[in-house]
Amino acid sequence: DHEVSLAYVGLYEGPLPSGLRYCSKRAVVAIGADGVVKYVWITEVPGVGPGEEAIKEAIEAARS
Repeated sequence: DHEVSLAYVGLYEGPLPSGLRYCSKRAVVAIGADGVVKYVWITEVPGVGPGEEAIKEAIEAARS
């Protein structure tokens, strides 16, 4: 079941080179203590990660 990926970031739909039918997009989603999404970073390029700065921004956003 891909409910979380569909709700926040989306999916790549296959068939994919790995043989999978679906794969979550690479993303960083920060949700604050109040349950509100504070930060989202998503890439359309499967091999590209968010990097250290995006992760730091997400942590800071979730704290505010």
